[in-house]
Amino acid sequence: MVIETHDGRDHTSCCQNLQVPENCLGFCKGHLVPTTGIQALCLNYIPRYVQCFVNGTMYLPTPPESVMVKVVNGTTVLLTWEPPTSNCDVLTGCHYVVSLWNFEKNMTRNKTRETKFLLTGLKSQAVYFVAVMAVNKYGKSISSGEMKFVTPPLVADVDISVSQTPSYPPSQHGEVELFCNVYSAERTFPFVYWIRNNKIIRKGRQLKMSGLSERDEGNYTCSAKDDRGIVSNITHFLRIMCMYTYLHRVCKSFCMHY
Repeated sequence: MVIETHDGRDHTSCCQNLQVPENCLGFCKGHLVPTTGIQALCLNYIPRYVQCFVNGTMYLPTPPESVMVKVVNGTTVLLTWEPPTSNCDVLTGCHYVVSLWNFEKNMTRNKTRETKFLLTGLKSQAVYFVAVMAVNKYGKSISSGEMKFVTPPLVADVDISVSQTPSYPPSQHGEVELFCNVYSAERTFPFVYWIRNNKIIRKGRQLKMSGLSERDEGNYTCSAKDDRGIVSNITHFLRIMCMYTYLHRVCKSFCMHY
């Protein structure tokens, strides 16, 4: 025998006031099958359940609807929902409780009056569960359906580029400055360094070189590590205008004309 009592509201408080036994309180917020002798005895309290359901329909909120999860990044998720259809407005002092938990059952609860909530500080590549309930000054709804989501891997959200001064190829024995431009609206970069031939040659965003020679021509990589430990790289090719290269080009141009 199945007792259908599900109307989206949690009538536990009312049932407790009417001295419904602890083992029978589950009937006050859902439909249960009395599989044990003790639960079968709970059927004796049907008139009290009905009384609470009738009274609760007038005052208690129904659950939030259309709950949606939008993954922003590896540590942040935006939760949105539609207001309950009944008894959730300014007059009833309605607000929402967002519950978040994982497989270890570590649960956090947050209150909000808006129909959205930003969950931050999550672990990347982790499984989470979330649910929302409505609460007013008379009581609460049951929770919305449990929703499961998985956070993605962390990615670098950064603009990174290299500027060179002078912008044209510097001459042999001359000097040049490479500057690593790193920007992110949300991250800081405590570690920035320059790499050449798989070795760190300079720490910081600025790389100055003088007395240039042919050996200085090649790839220079700026590596920026953000406050999460995520590394972003960009490689810049530095060309050196050596005297031999210049004379070779002049000679080649001369020979093409004569």
